[in-house]
Amino acid sequence: MADEGVQVSTSALVQKWRALGGESLLILFKTPQDHAQAMAALQRAIEAVDRSLDTRGPDGAPQIGPSLPEASPRGPVVYLSFCDSASILKRWVTAIAGELEAQGSSGRLTAVLPEYTGYERPLRLVDCITVGLVLPTNETVVYRPDGTMNAWPVDEDVTTQLVDEVVEFCLRGTGETFFAHGMSQFRIDPADAPRLVSQAIGRGPPVSLTWLGTDDVVRSAQLDYNGRAHFEWRDESLPGTDLAEDLSQILVKHADRLEYGLVRQSWLLAAGWDDVVNRRPPRLPGDIYYRRTPHLERTLVPDAYGIQLLTRAHLDRQPDLSDWRVEEVAPGRYLVTAKQLNAWFGPREPNDATLEKARHEFGSLIIDEEDHKRALAEAQARCGWFISRSVGRRGQDGGMYWDYEYHRRDGTWTSDRVDAESFPHEQPPMDLVIELRKKIDEGIKALWLPLTSGDVAPMPPPEPREDV
Repeated sequence: MADEGVQVSTSALVQKWRALGGESLLILFKTPQDHAQAMAALQRAIEAVDRSLDTRGPDGAPQIGPSLPEASPRGPVVYLSFCDSASILKRWVTAIAGELEAQGSSGRLTAVLPEYTGYERPLRLVDCITVGLVLPTNETVVYRPDGTMNAWPVDEDVTTQLVDEVVEFCLRGTGETFFAHGMSQFRIDPADAPRLVSQAIGRGPPVSLTWLGTDDVVRSAQLDYNGRAHFEWRDESLPGTDLAEDLSQILVKHADRLEYGLVRQSWLLAAGWDDVVNRRPPRLPGDIYYRRTPHLERTLVPDAYGIQLLTRAHLDRQPDLSDWRVEEVAPGRYLVTAKQLNAWFGPREPNDATLEKARHEFGSLIIDEEDHKRALAEAQARCGWFISRSVGRRGQDGGMYWDYEYHRRDGTWTSDRVDAESFPHEQPPMDLVIELRKKIDEGIKALWLPLTSGDVAPMPPPEPREDV
């Protein structure tokens, strides 16, 4: 296959795209290459095509929306969240194949369908017990070396521990195992799980592993955005209190590395942290969206739950825990457990009286709408949208390296975001993006590279890299 280059049947891709409604499509790069190397090659190809192929429509808006490459047991995949026409699909995938060939890759680009567990489609409300973990994030790894955002900014040693925990929790013998990364999910050989989970979280969340055993036993775990993770367990042969106590041991095991943890009743399968805390009652007050305000849990808690892992920072807010079991399970980490677990993990959700009493005892420790508004305002004040371009340079080793430059108000470019023009929009409107595209493109078409805009984390930008 090495001499065959990268094969692609554009007509077959268009046929599959049309069969799926002419919108999204999942494309697999099937290759004999090492999958990690193939994923890196596919990402470089996507970035190169983004720079070289004009995919904008008459209104200036993009006509195709590729994701970053995602891991799968068959090879790297890219998810097209939208594609406006068969013509743009053919042009884009042909350009991707050419860029892969230029890197020396071989294989085939083909459409694939994700595989589902039966708990996603149609959506069912299936009881389970869930343990949620909030890990500390390291702001020195919020940016990757290429300048892109890292949605899993967790230290490598902590990540390794969590990957091991995910695999140990989910792989339980005879059954079906599913692996998901981003928008793709496939059945896998359990032996491939450690490699796939490690490879995927290195690219970014969400990453999940789900095991379906006999008698509707389900174990699922997900590594989510901003250092959050959750583990779900359904087993009707065991009381909910037993499942909860077993799951609480995950909190105990990793207590010294956690900012917060909870155990609660939930529904399979949670798509992320917001589903864990806000899909099944008890729900959060008002319109609270967690991904915009990470780490509220450093000093606050989402609600009163039957089991929580708190820190000294939580206890300093002086909740009334006189009617709760409090055990210090690691220095400065406390497992707070209801004395009547059946009220929280019985066959029904905790009743109003139980919740009202617990919420009164936890008091100001529970996040309210004002806490959320304040955290959201602080996050928005530290963030902005910037006009950026990719700038290629060739290193001493002959390889091509890419840095980012940001647009100044005077029309010049800088590698330091501090000196750049910024726009305080949480989501910049499309008319602004179109206006900026026209503004930047005019007069510098010879060197201009495709415009990208992105949300910038509340931290200084990475230092410009030197030639290697």
